[in-house]
Amino acid sequence: MLSAPNQLRSRPALVLAALLALAAVLRLAALFSLRETIYFEHLLYDEQLYHDWAVALAAGEPGAILRYDQSSLPAFLLAGIYRLLGPEPLFFRLLNILLGTLTCYLVYQLGRRLAGTGAGLLACAIAALYGPFILYSIVPLKTCLAVFLFALVAVLGIELPEPPASRSRFALHLLALGIAVGLAAGVRANALVLALLPPLFLLTARESPGGRARRAVGGTLLFAFGLALVLACLLLPRYLAGGGWSATSPQLGRNLYYGNSPENPTPYYRPMPFASSVPGESSVQFIIEAGRRAGRELTPREASRFWVGEVLAFIKEQPGEWGLHLGQKVLALFNRFEAGDHYDLHFLGRFVRFFTLPWPGYGLVMALAMTGMVLTIRTSPVSRRLALLAGLYSLGLVVFYLNGRYRLPLAVILTPWAAVGVIEAVRAVRERRRPRLVLAGVIFAAFSLLSLLPVRGGGDLSAYANTHALLLANQGQEEEAVRFWEESVRMGGDYADVARLFLAGRLYGRGERERVWRLLAEIGDASHAAAAKYSLLGDLQAYEGRLDEAVRSYERSLSINSGQRRIRVELIRLYQQKPEWHDRVFEQYEKLQRIEGLFQAAGRGNFLGKREQR
Repeated sequence: MLSAPNQLRSRPALVLAALLALAAVLRLAALFSLRETIYFEHLLYDEQLYHDWAVALAAGEPGAILRYDQSSLPAFLLAGIYRLLGPEPLFFRLLNILLGTLTCYLVYQLGRRLAGTGAGLLACAIAALYGPFILYSIVPLKTCLAVFLFALVAVLGIELPEPPASRSRFALHLLALGIAVGLAAGVRANALVLALLPPLFLLTARESPGGRARRAVGGTLLFAFGLALVLACLLLPRYLAGGGWSATSPQLGRNLYYGNSPENPTPYYRPMPFASSVPGESSVQFIIEAGRRAGRELTPREASRFWVGEVLAFIKEQPGEWGLHLGQKVLALFNRFEAGDHYDLHFLGRFVRFFTLPWPGYGLVMALAMTGMVLTIRTSPVSRRLALLAGLYSLGLVVFYLNGRYRLPLAVILTPWAAVGVIEAVRAVRERRRPRLVLAGVIFAAFSLLSLLPVRGGGDLSAYANTHALLLANQGQEEEAVRFWEESVRMGGDYADVARLFLAGRLYGRGERERVWRLLAEIGDASHAAAAKYSLLGDLQAYEGRLDEAVRSYERSLSINSGQRRIRVELIRLYQQKPEWHDRVFEQYEKLQRIEGLFQAAGRGNFLGKREQR
């Protein structure tokens, strides 16, 4: 057991209560600071998706459960809150503050089990101050729920009863662990990898080989029952609504392709040229593209298998390139950059005063954590269990792709290790154990350097500049919006082409035609914005009466992303304007009907019907 300052050990309950109160106050302060910005008034991407989904569920709309292909548990939870208190996103933010504070308590429990009360309190303090934990506690995303449930799984996992614990206690604990993993998987499907924990933990328990094997089999069955019970409860509403027993549309193959394809050279999520980045559109367009490449229509399940096959073919045909790509993902696992798709702490700090303060970030916490892990893993069974948990979860990230929100649960484990790293260094100084102090310093320096190594796509803030510009544009602040889109273009990141599209649309209305064509010409055909580029070109050419050019642009756009419904409608409209194009109308209309059927089957509504209503 590691020693800790006497003042921390004398009244641990009081100190813990003070730290949890501090965590709650900091998160409320961050929320009030965010309230002064456009980020509080407007919901982003997944925030809007879950809000709309929860509103539909709370209102009891038919087929609401099939509306999106995302994890349903957050929508059910939010729908319950909306039904009780009303459809106000502020309630989701307050729930996340509560979950974020409870996560700090669970981190305390991990630290306490790892190295005593002092380590637990210090871990709780680090979690209370950790910048990404604070950020995701005040935004209406499911991330905070995912982190809380991961922390719960971690606590239940390392506290697994060992002999001579009673059989009833052992059974209840395994059942609870299965339920916790099921809930975590109901928030984010990659948590299913944690189902490997119980058999691995049980097989390494301290008892005779025969007893260990019996407990492993019995415990795994109890765990599997709890896991299956939760998953069945989550899938039953979808099944009754006619969506089958599949939790979502084919996400496995799609997500595997996102992170393991030559079309995405970064270790992070990047949109594909043949699919929109809009939630609810991309899943169907992946099915359409799979069918186009396969030469026949595919079911969602067949499309998922097709994309898995594409990944395996990429690995077989280009093993060197895939190996380098895999190495980039491992490197990104340790990189300080928090690659997100909604928020970035540093960019947000330009508008939210709270985040201008020097809150601990991933690079510092990770380097301290690796120091604590290396110094304790040989002597501490709890540290080894945490390492196994972190390794399993990291494996799930590396197999697919990394994202700041997906990586955040790892901080639950890193934080107690970071506390141990600090305590070990302090002990080495006090006891004048120079070799121990040098070793800690070398480990810390090595991982600090590792966090700074360049990763392709790392440090790219162009997406955040685009998001800010779009929010400004929605408020009618066009001049400010243009300024941020231009900043995004200057950044030259992966999302600069999206900024070029928005700029082109705005500048066309101002009559700056020459610059519009130049901006669009800068978007290459390999860009994920290429289909949108040709769509916009077609719109502008049709507006100017250049019908032949507009038709060619629309056709080029559909050759990249054939699942665009609006563009097919526009193309059919143009075909009807010249007799020599009339023979193409029926073919395009047939394709549009088939695509519309796929969207309706996925619960995305009737696009043609909506157009007629408008």
